Amino acid sequence: MCPSEARVISGNIKSVEEIVQTVVRDSLFYRNSGGGVTLSGGEPLSQAEFIREIAKELKKHGIHCVLDTSGNASWEKLKSILPFIDLIYWDIKCIDREKHRKLTGVTNDLIIENLKKSLRLGKKVVVRFPLIPGCNDSNSDIEEIGYFL
Repeated sequence: MCPSEARVISGNIKSVEEIVQTVVRDSLFYRNSGGGVTLSGGEPLSQAEFIREIAKELKKHGIHCVLDTSGNASWEKLKSILPFIDLIYWDIKCIDREKHRKLTGVTNDLIIENLKKSLRLGKKVVVRFPLIPGCNDSNSDIEEIGYFL
């Protein structure tokens, strides 16, 4: 986690209002440091409506919002959140479709399509490639992600 980012753990906070109140208390720090909030944990798009409402309210207070995702959700869910997101950290674990299925249980078709659509909308994206020894760290895996990007 970057020093200028805050991560809100929703396990202790029950409502959008509580999260926003907690974050807004530190808004001066965010403005002075250039930081903000990263919406993450598991897959935030699995709670798309909740995440959208948090981001929407934070944007009203001028808080910078980052979405940390694999992009494995319907386009409708993702698209509903994007207007309130300043930056996306997008994890791509593997480019090879079948290898991705073996590693994660799903193909990467939706993930890649959502990434392309988000970029077409002009969203700022940082693609991350988490190296997992013995799973996706071969020369061909690394070359494929490089060619894709």
